[in-house]
Amino acid sequence: MEDYHKPDQQTVQALKNIATRLRINSIKATTAAGSGHPTSCCSVAEVMSVLFFHTMKYRPEDPRNPNNDRFILSKGHAAPVLYAVWAETGYLKENELLNLRKVDSILEGHPVPKQQFVDVATGSLGQGLGAACGMAYTGKYFDKASYRVFCLLGDGEMSEGSVWEAMAFASYYQLDNLVAILDINRLGQSDPAPLQHHVEKYQRRCEAFGWHAIIVDGHSVEELCKVLSQPRHQPLAIIAKTIKGKGIPAAEDKMGWHGKPLPKDMADSVIKELQSRIVSCNKRIYPAPPIEDASPVSLRNIRMPSAPSYKPGDKIATRKAYGMALAKLGRYNEHVVALDGDTKNSTFSELFKNEHPNRYVECYIAEQNMVSVAIGCAVRDRNCGVRQHFRRILSPGPTTSSAWPPSLRATSTSAAPTVVSLLVRMDLLRWVWRIWLCLEPFPQQLFSILAMVSPLRKLWSWLPTQRVCVSSERAAQRTTSSTTAMRTSMSVRRRLCTKPMTTM
Repeated sequence: MEDYHKPDQQTVQALKNIATRLRINSIKATTAAGSGHPTSCCSVAEVMSVLFFHTMKYRPEDPRNPNNDRFILSKGHAAPVLYAVWAETGYLKENELLNLRKVDSILEGHPVPKQQFVDVATGSLGQGLGAACGMAYTGKYFDKASYRVFCLLGDGEMSEGSVWEAMAFASYYQLDNLVAILDINRLGQSDPAPLQHHVEKYQRRCEAFGWHAIIVDGHSVEELCKVLSQPRHQPLAIIAKTIKGKGIPAAEDKMGWHGKPLPKDMADSVIKELQSRIVSCNKRIYPAPPIEDASPVSLRNIRMPSAPSYKPGDKIATRKAYGMALAKLGRYNEHVVALDGDTKNSTFSELFKNEHPNRYVECYIAEQNMVSVAIGCAVRDRNCGVRQHFRRILSPGPTTSSAWPPSLRATSTSAAPTVVSLLVRMDLLRWVWRIWLCLEPFPQQLFSILAMVSPLRKLWSWLPTQRVCVSSERAAQRTTSSTTAMRTSMSVRRRLCTKPMTTM
């Protein structure tokens, strides 16, 4: 392999020692919490060790440095092993891990971006790879930078359709800076995973979607080092055959242990055995620094330069007014990005594409993935992503998808708000807005949407109707300090939500 330098034995042993410590700290944390997923953590200990201490380039003291390689733990229930990694880097203190899941701790049961080393909230399975696609797309086409994106998935979530939507997206756009690691540990929560340990079937499926897929022993440090150094000409899928509960004799490859912490006496015994496996070596491994080629980005000055120019009585379709406003907004900041799902001639986002073709992302009819890609495009404030679709496409109902609420949750928790007002003030994610074009009378389904989203913090939903011609641009002139609101442009809006409304 042209660029591969086999690690020396000291490095291999140091990586094995790190993997063992990751297991120990995952067990300690979950036992102290009385809750968590230690067996899911133990299956990926070597993967995490090699990724963070041999492959990835980043500054551990500055987790959100724009030049850092990115990592998404799509199997978010394995959060304790991620926290253990950051304790190993020195960013967290080891004793902090014992605060897992406590009400006053930032170490929640699943990763959330209140933790500076987390970009995207995960835990709802099937969301991570799409967000990784958005981050990789941004790195390759917008930032044109060297950073890579790594996403660790569980085999259980490979049943999610959104994973394969993301696979198709990554292949279509040739995201050769993207690596997906599949943790094939055979066991799900209540049943074995459908393909169990038939790793060659996963390989064929990934290859059919246009990925370069390689099978490895997920517990071999040497194999992982080698495969993660592969030359990159297309998205890479590493199919890691692992054992769930590796290192815990009573739980290895056994059903009934998912989401169950070890009892104190068992944990003490297992930890003692694991500690005996640590071999003293003189080598201390530090992450390699990143290549500093991601240019600074500022989104603070994104706002409409002027008020709308429509006159009373002008007749224009709401959708077109929206499309014109979006295109206008794109002229004044090069980091405004639009995403659509093959409806650009209906949402009029084609007006944006015509003016700014390099900042338009066509996601085709894969709306679930479009949501996740938009999140990925916006993390670390690299872009202001505007994604549009019709409410009915993603509304829960008997003939429509009910899979979007997990993405809404991921979006609403994926970053702290930043004070800027554009088409709508939507602090779902730092710069991702959900635009629902409701071009029809309010259906009964809308009430279920209102009930679902009203508890979410910092959520703005804009629901224009045919009665409104210029609200698209006018919304860009408005700011508010309210944390949650639902905006509509119909006279019934005050009866639709118990929270305070702001007039358009």
